[in-house]
Amino acid sequence: MPEAFYALGIFLIIDILTEIVATTLYYQHINNLPLLHIYTLLEFISFSFYYRATLRERQIFSKYFYVFVILVSLFIVLNSVFFQPLTEFNSNAKTLVQAILMGYGIYHLFSVFGKINLSEPAQFASCVVSMAVIIYNAGSFFIFMFSNVLLENNSSRTVQYGFWMLNSLLFLIFQILILFSLWKVASRPKKFSY
Repeated sequence: MPEAFYALGIFLIIDILTEIVATTLYYQHINNLPLLHIYTLLEFISFSFYYRATLRERQIFSKYFYVFVILVSLFIVLNSVFFQPLTEFNSNAKTLVQAILMGYGIYHLFSVFGKINLSEPAQFASCVVSMAVIIYNAGSFFIFMFSNVLLENNSSRTVQYGFWMLNSLLFLIFQILILFSLWKVASRPKKFSY
């Protein structure tokens, strides 16, 4: 299972690069929303590959995986091209991806319930990742779903700020749990044979 954590490592690299570029664009007063469109697609793909590797024994992940990933990726791209331009929040695609990621996390936890050895670092870490995915995406689901409505309502700047601060806090918790999971897998004792 540790190979599944390479997808998480890729996700964290994408996340760090997105944050750096988004912050740079923000301070240059350039719209950084196009990054959210790209990030949503890459987040979906990287977590799909993570859960495929984690749940590889489940037939549904091996049989329909590529078709599913291609169809959802196509929807994300078409949404950005035709429905919610790159200069707006991609609330349709982000909401769909969050629902899928919560589904992955819940499916994973139910499939390993009672069968997992939590003293094994990779198995423990995979459960922590699924909990992190569920916590963050469930907490920010409605924030992204109604993000365009919040932006259009100029009278509620304080409410907008509060929602985005909540989202930032949830995302920080999410990142800490992901990093903790990667650390647990990377720091596990090595087995040597003579």
